[in-house]
Amino acid sequence: MALDEIKELCLGALRAIDDPVCGGRLLAIHCCAAALYSDSAHRHWDSESTSGIDRLRQRIFRALVSYQRRLYHLEALQPDVSCLSQDGQRKLLASPSDRLAL
Repeated sequence: MALDEIKELCLGALRAIDDPVCGGRLLAIHCCAAALYSDSAHRHWDSESTSGIDRLRQRIFRALVSYQRRLYHLEALQPDVSCLSQDGQRKLLASPSDRLAL
């Protein structure tokens, strides 16, 4: 089930990054996903112009983008948390220009 996969991914990311801001983003993602995959909870998010399903997808996407930006910020604060590219140069693991593919 997709919701179980989302839960496992969020828990894995939460374990990997000990940061309350990231934790909040992951919680938002999980809660929105739970409503999105429910039989009726997504209807709570319905508006006249947009379905609840679309609004929840937008919220999940925004939370993912925010999570990615927070990771970039945390990485910039700790420059030793990077990896070396094949040519031996330091390379950041994330950059603000990277697009999050869904």
